[in-house]
Amino acid sequence: MKENPYLDIIDLEHPTSKKHPRMPALMRAAQFSPFSALIGYEEEIDEAGRLTEEKINLSEDERIELDGKLKKLMCENTGKEACFTYFKEDEKKEGGRYITTQGIIKKLDGYENAIILSDGTKINLEDIIEIDFIQNST
Repeated sequence: MKENPYLDIIDLEHPTSKKHPRMPALMRAAQFSPFSALIGYEEEIDEAGRLTEEKINLSEDERIELDGKLKKLMCENTGKEACFTYFKEDEKKEGGRYITTQGIIKKLDGYENAIILSDGTKINLEDIIEIDFIQNST
């Protein structure tokens, strides 16, 4: 059987420095805590894995139907609520997502080709794919 090569030093007292006191166990453990060598890497991986949708292109008939709903909403139903589904482009990558919101049209901005709702939401007319009228039960 092989003899332990450390038998001659195993029972000796641990050397301690007179200049440097022993470091507490918590401080020693901090030296070996994990760190991120690549700052922002995890965020980039998460961003790459985030899914976006492609914008739907409406047919001419669907576009005409939407225009009719919008005109009806602007003229006949002033002050009435409607529900809008529209595409919002993603700021970081190609594509975006569809958002459904409801509100009252405050004004139609012909310069920017957008509608502005009473809560300040601005929706580009080209991005709207659906408008539904909300019937108030009053």
